[in-house]
Amino acid sequence: MPRCYLCSKLIPVEDRPLRRRVRVGEIEKKKYGAERARFVQSQYGMRVVCKSCAAFQEHRARQKELLELHLFLTAVVVVGLVSLAFWILRKDPAGGAGFGGV
Repeated sequence: MPRCYLCSKLIPVEDRPLRRRVRVGEIEKKKYGAERARFVQSQYGMRVVCKSCAAFQEHRARQKELLELHLFLTAVVVVGLVSLAFWILRKDPAGGAGFGGV
């Protein structure tokens, strides 16, 4: 019987083992001396996981997508409000057409 890579539970024979891309390691390189360079690289690989771990990973992926969408929409709203504020402040206070007093 295979074991889940994440939680180490035994996966029953009648259940089809699921293969998912999971983080399997990390490489960290540091450069000492005059320069303070640091390089971190995560390594991923296909591993067998149980149904509950696969569902949890999919849930986290959906949460990440929703967070990215939320941040994008927030940025669009902020840019829109700033543009609107500049447009309102740029108008001629005398009520003219805004073409330099023509």
